[in-house]
Amino acid sequence: MKRLFDVLFSLIALTIFLIPMLIIAIIIKFVEKHPVIFRQERVGIKGQKFEILKFQTMVNDIPTKTGEILRRTGIDEFPQFFNVLKGDMSIVGPRALTLYDIERLGWNTTYYKQRWNVKPGISGFAQIYGGQHKRTSWFWDKKYSEDANLITDAVVILISFSMNILGKQRIRNFIWPKKNSDETSKLKFSHKRMKVKLILPSLTEAKTAYRRPIKYSLFPPLGLATLAAYLDDNDEIDLQDQHVEKLNLNDSPDLVLIEVYITNAKRAYSIAEQYRNRGIFVALGGLHVTSLPEEAEKHADTIFLGPAEQTFPEFLFDFKVKKTKRRYVSTAGRTIQNQPPIRRDLIKRGKYLVPNSLVISRGCPHHCNFCYKDAFFKNGKSFYTQKVNEILLEISRLKGRHLYFLDDHLLGNPKLAAELFDGMRGMNRVFQGAATVKSILEGNLIEKAAEAGLRSLFVGFETFSPKNLQQSNKNQNLKLDYEKATQKLHDLGIMINGSFVFGLDDDDKDVFKRTVDWGIENAITTATYHILTPYPGTRLFEHMEKENRILTRNWDLYDTRHVVYRTKSLTSSELENGYWWAYKEFYKWNNVIKASFSHDQLKHQMKHLFYTGGWKKFEGFWNLTINAGGLKTMLPLLELLLSKVDSKPSHSKDSDIKTLIENEIELTA
Repeated sequence: MKRLFDVLFSLIALTIFLIPMLIIAIIIKFVEKHPVIFRQERVGIKGQKFEILKFQTMVNDIPTKTGEILRRTGIDEFPQFFNVLKGDMSIVGPRALTLYDIERLGWNTTYYKQRWNVKPGISGFAQIYGGQHKRTSWFWDKKYSEDANLITDAVVILISFSMNILGKQRIRNFIWPKKNSDETSKLKFSHKRMKVKLILPSLTEAKTAYRRPIKYSLFPPLGLATLAAYLDDNDEIDLQDQHVEKLNLNDSPDLVLIEVYITNAKRAYSIAEQYRNRGIFVALGGLHVTSLPEEAEKHADTIFLGPAEQTFPEFLFDFKVKKTKRRYVSTAGRTIQNQPPIRRDLIKRGKYLVPNSLVISRGCPHHCNFCYKDAFFKNGKSFYTQKVNEILLEISRLKGRHLYFLDDHLLGNPKLAAELFDGMRGMNRVFQGAATVKSILEGNLIEKAAEAGLRSLFVGFETFSPKNLQQSNKNQNLKLDYEKATQKLHDLGIMINGSFVFGLDDDDKDVFKRTVDWGIENAITTATYHILTPYPGTRLFEHMEKENRILTRNWDLYDTRHVVYRTKSLTSSELENGYWWAYKEFYKWNNVIKASFSHDQLKHQMKHLFYTGGWKKFEGFWNLTINAGGLKTMLPLLELLLSKVDSKPSHSKDSDIKTLIENEIELTA
C-alpha cells in the first residue's frame, strides 16, 4: 500500500512541478554554469547503497544565489521523486544517511536495527524538526521507524508542503512559538538552551579522618563526562566533582544529573533534595541506584538503571518534550562503539594526578560473587568494548605520555587487547591498568602490553585459600601459580598493585601476616587491602541476607574498612584490627626497602622504592601540593617512575637454584 502511495504521489508531483524543475535546471546550467544534479551515495533499507539526487546548490562549499532559495524552500530535494519511483526511497521516512552519518550517529548499532526496516524518505520528522542537535534528530528518525503509518505520512507531507510554500523557518516558528512565560510545558518541543549540572558527590570516606586527599584526586569523573557528550552543543554544562572542589548548590540549572555510589548515597540524596525542593528536575544513576532503585527513586524525578549510553539520549528527548519516565532501564543493544567523544573539555585537568584516564570496555568476562558487575549489567551484555581504532583515536587526543585504563579487566578481550597494544607501539606512551592472574600467565598478551608501554598493573589476587576462591566464585584464580605470575611481571619490568580481601569464611587469625609476608617476599609494589563487603545487589549480599548475616544497612560503612556482616572464623574486631595492621605492616619503611631490593636491577629497585614510598609515606607533601594546585607538575615525575626497565627472560626460583648448582659443579671440577 505504501509503495503504491509513493508511486502515485511522485507521479502527481512530477507532473505538477516538471516545468518549474526544468526552469531551475536551465538557470543552474546556463546562468550559474555548474552541474544541475548533485549525486551522493546514501544507505537505504536493509543497508543497501544508492545515489540520492538533488539540485546542485553549492559551488566550492558556498551556496549559490539560486541554491540559497532552493535550500530555504526545500525545492532542492524535488529530484528525489525519481529516487522514489526507482524504489530507493519513500515520500516519507527517516533521513537517507551517508556512511559518515551512520558512523557519527551510531545508527549501525543493534539497538537501532529497526531503522533499516524502513525506506528513507524525502521528508520526515527529522527534516520537519530541522536545526536540532544530531541526537535529537536521531530520535525523531527512531520515532518514525517505530510508529510509521499512512496517516502519519499524510500529516508529514502536509507540513512539508506548507514549509516549501511559506518557508521552513516560518513554519518552525509557528510550531514552536517563542514564549516569554514559563509555559514551556505546553510546547511540543523547545529550542531553549539548557543549563545542565552534573555532580559527583564525594564518598563518605573522602571526608573522614582517614582521608587521603591524593587518593581522591587521581581520576576525573569519566562517567558524567561521557553522558555530557549526548547533550546539545550549545547547552551550558557544569561538571562538578566534590572530591576536588566545593560544590555550588545555589545555582538554578534546568537539569541535574548525579552519579551515586554506595558510600556517597546519603550525600547524593541530600543534594538531590536541595534541588528538587526548588522545582529543579533531578536524575540519579550509578551502581547504587541500579542495586536499590526503590530507595533511589524516592529522591529523584528519574533514575537510570544499568549503563546509560543507550537510555540517556532517549531520556533527553523525553525531557525536552516534557514526557519523562520514572525509570530508564538498560537492556538489549548495549554498545560503546560509534559514540560521541567524551567531553574532556569539562574536566578540570589541573585538579587530578591522572587526567588521562580511559575506559575502553564495560563490565568484565568473569562473575565474582562479591562484585557489583552482574547486578549492574543484568538483562543485557555484561562485557563489551570499543573498537580499536576508536581507542587509538582517543589516545591520540590526550596530552602527555601517561595513560590509565580504568577497565575492570584490560586484557578481558584478548583479540582486542592484542590489536590495541600493536597499535600503541611507537606512540611513546606509558600506562597502567588491571588484569587477572590467569591473563598474565596465559599466552604472550602481557608481553605485548609491556612492549606497548604497560608499566604498572592492578592484579586481583584476593585470597590464597581455594575454599575462599570457590566461595567468591573467583574460579579463574583456582590452581594458579601466583608466584609465577608476579615473577613474570617483574621480568617485564611491570610494577604490581596487589588486591587482597580479608574476612572470607575460610580466613583465620594468621591470614593477615601470611598475606603481608607474601606480598613483601614477592616484591609487590603496592598492596590494596579490603574487608569483605557484601554490596546490595550482589550474590554475596543475597547469600548473607538469607543466612541473616547482614548487620547494618548504613551504607556509609560499606567502604571495605568496616565489618558489616556476621563473621565466622574471625570476630569483627579481629577482622578490622587485622585489616589496619596489614596496611601498617606492609608499608613500614623496612618492609618497603626489603621488597624494593628484592629486584635484580638497580633501576627496578629505585622505581619500587620511590613509587611505594611516594604513594604512602609523604601525605603532608601531597596535601600541600593539592592545596597549592600543583598536581599537574607531578605528572612528569609519575611518567619518570613509570619509565621502562629492561626485561629479561622469565625464570623461576627452581631454575636459579639449578643454575647455581651447575656453576658450583663447574668451579669445583
